[in-house]
Amino acid sequence: MAIIKERCFPRGSKKASAVSTKTKQKIKKVHLFHSGKKKSKSNRNTKKAVDVEQKEHLVAESLSYRSLADGMTLLACVTGVTDYYVRLSLPGRLVGKATIANISSSYSRIMRSLLDKKEVSENYYALKEMFQPGQYVLAKILKVTKFEEKSRYKVELTLDPASINFNYSHSMVKSGMILQGSVKSVEDHGYMIDFGINSLTAFLKSDKATSFISQCNDGRPLGIGQVLLCCMQKVDHTSPGATVAQVSSEPKEVSSSVADLNHEMSINTLSPGTLVKCLVVENISDGLMVEFLNFKGFVHRDHAGDPPPRIAAICHARVLYTVPLLNTVYLSILLGTKDFFASGGFDDKSAPKVGQVMRNAVIKTVSRKGVVIGLGPGGKHKGFISRRKLRDGEEVPPEEVKKLYTSGMNMDVRLIGQDKLEGVFICSAQKKTVNLKYFSVADFEPGVKVTATVVALKEHGVMVEIMDSNRVEGYAPLTQLADFPVKHPEKHFPPGKKVKARVLKVIKDKGNLLLTLKPSLVESELPILDKYQEAENVSIADGTIFKILDSGLVIIFYNGIKGFVQKDDTGISNFDTSGLKEAFFEGQTVRCRVFGFNSHHQRLKLSLVLKTNEDPEMVSWLGSQFTVKVSEVNEGGLVVKVVKACDQEGVTLKRRKGVIPALHLSDCSALSRPLLKTYKPGDVIPSAVLFSVHPADGEDSRNTLVFSLRGSVMEFSQSLKGMTEDVVADDEEQMKTASGSLDEGSVIPCSVSKAVSKGLILDAPIPYGRKMFVPLQMVSDEVLDSIDDQVFTAHKPILGRIMKVDDENKNMLMATKLSELWDAYDLEPSLNIGKSYLSAAGYIRERVEQDGKMPLKKFVEGQRVEGVVKSISSAGNATVEVRRICGEKKEKVKPFVRATVTPYNYRKRPTNVGDKVEGVVIFVDYGEDQLYLTLNDPAMEEVEKAAHETLAIGKCIRAEVLLVVKDIAVALVKGQLLHGELIYLPVRNHCNDFCGSEESESPLLPGDIHKVIVSGKEGGKMIGLLKRKVILAGKYSEGKPIKSNRKRQLENMRAAEKKSSEELSAPATKKRKKVVLDAEGESVVKVEDYLEEGCGGARRPSGSESDVKVAQRGVEYLKRKVMDISEPSDMAGDMLASDERTRWDDKPSALEQLPHLQVDVGFVWDKDILSLPSALAGQQDGSDESSLEDENVNNEVNDKEKKSKKKRSKSESIAQKEKEENAVREAEERLMDPEACPQTADDFDRLVLSSPDSSIVWLKYVAFHLQNTEIEKARAVAQRALKTINFREEQEKFNIWVCMLNLENLYGTKESLEKVLQEALQMNDAMKVYFQMLQIYLDSHKIEELDKLMDAMLKKYKDKKEAWIQAGTVCMKSNRAEKAGEILRRALKSLPKHDHVEVICRWAQLEARSECGSVDRAQSLLEGVLVACPKRTDVWSSLVDVLVGAGRIQDARGVMERAISQSLPLRKMKVLFKKFLSFEEAHGTPEGAARVRQLAIDFVESKVPGSGN
Repeated sequence: MAIIKERCFPRGSKKASAVSTKTKQKIKKVHLFHSGKKKSKSNRNTKKAVDVEQKEHLVAESLSYRSLADGMTLLACVTGVTDYYVRLSLPGRLVGKATIANISSSYSRIMRSLLDKKEVSENYYALKEMFQPGQYVLAKILKVTKFEEKSRYKVELTLDPASINFNYSHSMVKSGMILQGSVKSVEDHGYMIDFGINSLTAFLKSDKATSFISQCNDGRPLGIGQVLLCCMQKVDHTSPGATVAQVSSEPKEVSSSVADLNHEMSINTLSPGTLVKCLVVENISDGLMVEFLNFKGFVHRDHAGDPPPRIAAICHARVLYTVPLLNTVYLSILLGTKDFFASGGFDDKSAPKVGQVMRNAVIKTVSRKGVVIGLGPGGKHKGFISRRKLRDGEEVPPEEVKKLYTSGMNMDVRLIGQDKLEGVFICSAQKKTVNLKYFSVADFEPGVKVTATVVALKEHGVMVEIMDSNRVEGYAPLTQLADFPVKHPEKHFPPGKKVKARVLKVIKDKGNLLLTLKPSLVESELPILDKYQEAENVSIADGTIFKILDSGLVIIFYNGIKGFVQKDDTGISNFDTSGLKEAFFEGQTVRCRVFGFNSHHQRLKLSLVLKTNEDPEMVSWLGSQFTVKVSEVNEGGLVVKVVKACDQEGVTLKRRKGVIPALHLSDCSALSRPLLKTYKPGDVIPSAVLFSVHPADGEDSRNTLVFSLRGSVMEFSQSLKGMTEDVVADDEEQMKTASGSLDEGSVIPCSVSKAVSKGLILDAPIPYGRKMFVPLQMVSDEVLDSIDDQVFTAHKPILGRIMKVDDENKNMLMATKLSELWDAYDLEPSLNIGKSYLSAAGYIRERVEQDGKMPLKKFVEGQRVEGVVKSISSAGNATVEVRRICGEKKEKVKPFVRATVTPYNYRKRPTNVGDKVEGVVIFVDYGEDQLYLTLNDPAMEEVEKAAHETLAIGKCIRAEVLLVVKDIAVALVKGQLLHGELIYLPVRNHCNDFCGSEESESPLLPGDIHKVIVSGKEGGKMIGLLKRKVILAGKYSEGKPIKSNRKRQLENMRAAEKKSSEELSAPATKKRKKVVLDAEGESVVKVEDYLEEGCGGARRPSGSESDVKVAQRGVEYLKRKVMDISEPSDMAGDMLASDERTRWDDKPSALEQLPHLQVDVGFVWDKDILSLPSALAGQQDGSDESSLEDENVNNEVNDKEKKSKKKRSKSESIAQKEKEENAVREAEERLMDPEACPQTADDFDRLVLSSPDSSIVWLKYVAFHLQNTEIEKARAVAQRALKTINFREEQEKFNIWVCMLNLENLYGTKESLEKVLQEALQMNDAMKVYFQMLQIYLDSHKIEELDKLMDAMLKKYKDKKEAWIQAGTVCMKSNRAEKAGEILRRALKSLPKHDHVEVICRWAQLEARSECGSVDRAQSLLEGVLVACPKRTDVWSSLVDVLVGAGRIQDARGVMERAISQSLPLRKMKVLFKKFLSFEEAHGTPEGAARVRQLAIDFVESKVPGSGN
């Protein structure tokens, strides 16, 4: 703006005022924009000197954010449009936004109707359809906001004509004026325009809007609420109370219309955009001063044109804006001399493009705001670089711009934008911007690989921001996020996550970038297909299924290129009768072969069969063994090279590459990953079976050879060798016939090739391989609705039985369900599983001992180790961090090794988190990379003292099951033979038992004692089978290998069938009860102990299932036990007689393993309650309840039987009557006894009536319902207690609230717990509730919920030291020292200073006492306090106690020496000397104590004069 730079303290006749030059005055010619002084003559008068000085200080300043004011109206230009706002360019190269709510009154009315879901019959458009970049509008400033931290501004604008023209009355409207209006309604021959001026009626004829519609509206008619600039053509003021005007929106008429202004017009009513005639008066700093009518105006140099007009020239200028208060008008000659709707020269073909880098651009002028440079040939186009964009880092200060940059300098710049209002390119000289790889969407090409960051999740995809770009964003639809359908993208793509992407399509006109995040496409090295013309050069390409039709698949490639795959070319097996929609899914990545092009429909002909010709050499050698060498180890398996063939001389396939997938390393899938880690490049594998040949990835590449090291495959390979050894190798037909001689019913080792919706496609090592398909109904004995690809993964080992052979199509119909492959009397599959596991584990052990870095290499079964309990799961499994190996010398373990202790293995040693424990290794689990320990002393001693000898095969022993894992169970040998040895029992019965049916699960449970037959030794470990299984399977002879006797099996099956039919026809006459000892040594009949061996119902080991599954299985387990009350068959009786089983006394049943409140001694929640006699009364008869009920039932049955056999005598009747009377009397006395323990709900109701305010009674009532698993009744009792207890009994009511919180935490949902918590906070002391809830979360190991609650508490009580101390205590108890340190720092910032000392001291004590704390940190905290407060004797005492507790006696003595060396008052020194004396008496010597006494005497004598006398 034009300002006069005043001198400091102006005096005399010099007055600062704007120059007022008459138009008739003679104007001298001077150089344009030159304000240099002329030499003044001695005879110049004072008046002329003053005028020259005023001219020197007159400046036409450019508009800046600081000079913007609310209510200011400006001419603006549209630079960008989104769905919700219009981005505008303002004079002075400023920018602002007008939101969708600030367009016009008519448009806002329509938007409100749409929000209210009302029908809108009027014609309206979206913002992108109403505004075009380069369109000029008038804008009014609503608000200017400055962001101090970024030194940036936000300008909010409105385009509403009612707001812009509010100063106008209808009488002020003149012909030629430019006003902004909006379409109010659409008429037959035009549009009614609303200018927001009362009593002004304006009409726009259709022919006066034709050019605007074609240029700015893409040929669409004007919509309601659309904003446009109009020039007034015919204005009728004949009516005094109203004005009628005809307007035009034709761009040429608006551009050339000159306002018919008179002297009555004021500056406040001068509309921006109006074209006026003006006279150039003089040159001023940075511009021109002009006059029009009786107004003075200023033109900035950027709007003066090139070249600018000379002084005294008359030209047209367009009003830009008026500065409020100063009433200064700024105009643009640049916009007045050319077409108003032109784009500022940006349409010139020679003009550079935005995003282009210009090298060696020349600086033309330099100002405080930045520099102006010349662009293009000869500097034809103008560019501007602001101070912020001149260099990297901080912006250049205004006073240094002219020092650092001068005219004529060369700079490398990048064009980052356009200012259409001034016709200037916005540039940047920052190196980080100039060197960007991608600046805009136009810089990308299809197929480019980029790295991006997730910005936001949309309804149908993910928005990402490309790294190494100018914040360019791209969009990845849901079908392009992963190689599998993504149901919850928010879990896989959280904001801020870095992802690898590839450009699929570039839509330059809309500035959109379509990306794919699929690893199969991003990592693909195949050439991309983005043009139809390049289809001839691309034979194999990766694409995405766009649509699935009945006739085939539509495949889409890069840049929207599409192709079609006929159904016959999809490669689906003939056995797969499913449709394409079941075999494929939309968005699936497929590799296609291009073999044709339809030019008429612009569509490619594709096939999913990549190679039609097979490799006859490789296919013929399927099943043969080769020597291979490892060349690479990756996550998927081993990459190998063939060295030679093992079976044939002269047949070598050197340099042929192949792979050994991880699942092909062993028949034991659980140890595939640990086995993979034992291999390294260069290892030679002497024998590997060629399992399958997979199609090549490209046309010129070879097929992929898949080898296998599985034992079952090796055996099958040997059998194949015998079948084909008599066949001449050159006779291909004979070889095919020999390999195809596998009969229907043969069982062969296979692997999963692909899982489809209707079944499985398998691979097998059969020469001249055939396609193998397993229909869905033949996959498993259970009914499957679909194939779970998480279970049936690629290369998964599986056995298959040939059901049908189709020689014509070379297909085989297979079955993998258990009933087709295994009967209950076949022991070989189970034994093979155990041998495979132990063999793989032994191989891993050998490799690790030779050259291994695995942490488990130091551990073997039988070692004693030390560790710390880190956590205990809800299932009861304790996680131990092993830190030392015990022996003659304790060996530290670094890094620490994780170990698991199941509940059975620490049942005799109560264990809590943080305890230091010693245990013995009973199993090294290489699959999970952990150890299993036992902490029970008897088992530990037995395992350590074992002689490590091996029994003869077939020997019968007794063994106690210690542990059950996925495929194997670990048992401890009992008795005289090999006492303390570990023997391993297979858990699974068959490798195809992937569905986990109950019939196939092993009944092995921790604590069971079985009779076991030693079956062999594998991997240095003994393996055995249950004796009862061996007896059922066939003839058994001790000391001989186990063999199945098929004849004996059939006899047993017939006997079992006959016996079961007899049992079904005959009623049960007897009931069987199993008696065990409870924890107190009394005999109890329990429902869960009715189960006998051979009756099914095995449970998985603790922790192997979720709590819900355990609960469901527990219910089924209980039902089976209740049903099993009949006498066993003879066969089962023999079995039970030969193999009796006992259980560990205190082992919980399946239902007892569920997480529930422990109420053995009443339902108590607080330590204080435990001391009450009523709480300790217990329910002594509760454990015998079930046994008493059973006995009563049996007595009733016996009484009825006796009564039916003979009639009672008179004496017996009298005795029976007395017995009944005694029972009634005892019941009455029990009701009258106030100390009797209630047994029913009625008893509890009577009890709470007598003591309604006792929380103990109510808690017992709640516990009673929880024992019966009646959760809802327990909640109802707690709510009833809250209503009943007197409001004055706050502690009693608080106990009930704690009960409810615990109840909801264990049995409720998050919502129910939150509801109870909020109620408790309102009804009690909130801080007390917070403390209790934190403890509940801590006890239940819910760390995430604990942190959220702790943050809420600290936010509410940030000025309470108790809250901060409690938060620190919880963090330290949960072993999170770093979190506790963060809490301390926050506490010291929030609490007043007088609380700091106490908080720090408490924190130091927490550090010293906690397991995760540090004595050094505690000492450091207390030392810091003593530096600031050396007179605090309590702090000195605390520091000494901390050091003594850590065993640092000498450090503590040094602290006491420092403490007594101070000169403090006698009363404080007395405390210190007393503390020092007690310290020496407890931890020192008598001489040290005497020395302290003498020091105390000397100090007193020095302080009290005459005391020495």
